[in-house]
Amino acid sequence: MQSGKDQTHPLLIYLLATLAFGGVFVLNNHLTHHLYWVPGAHVIHIPSGIKLLLVLVLGYLGSLSVLTAIFVAGPFSYFYTGELLLPLQIAIAAALAPWLTARFFFDRLWVRPDLSDLNLKCLLMMGLLFAALNASLIQSLLSLHQITDDFFSSFAIMFLGDISGVLIVLGLMRLFLQWRRRFTEPEN
Repeated sequence: MQSGKDQTHPLLIYLLATLAFGGVFVLNNHLTHHLYWVPGAHVIHIPSGIKLLLVLVLGYLGSLSVLTAIFVAGPFSYFYTGELLLPLQIAIAAALAPWLTARFFFDRLWVRPDLSDLNLKCLLMMGLLFAALNASLIQSLLSLHQITDDFFSSFAIMFLGDISGVLIVLGLMRLFLQWRRRFTEPEN
């Protein structure tokens, strides 16, 4: 039985989010290969911001979309071409970092689920936590598999790329929400 509201099926949301994120992920990696300084890390990585945004907006469906897109794209677009275990581990870590970050902020009520109260301080704290989690999880895996030999330098570069991507994407989203609110709220 369907209510008065038109509800989109979760599978459709998952598929669309996976295709959209996968497209941005592959396009970003293709267009910014010159910003790819160490394995697994770009200096500026827009997909990191989109990844966090997907999870903030879609919850577990966003996290599953990130996992799927990165796992599918991984064996074809990275230095571990042809492998399956490492791309799966990277995909799990890449999906886990934004999910843990979102849970941390939502569970403490530091940001509402509709993100309407996302302020600059919260945005910066969220970006720092996400970037630290994401970079540490992924660079730990790459070190464990002996893909990188300098964890701290790789971590620093990936942290910088993640934080820049988060601040760009969530900052633009915040500006959009403010702009939308200005035009949708009645004037007093």
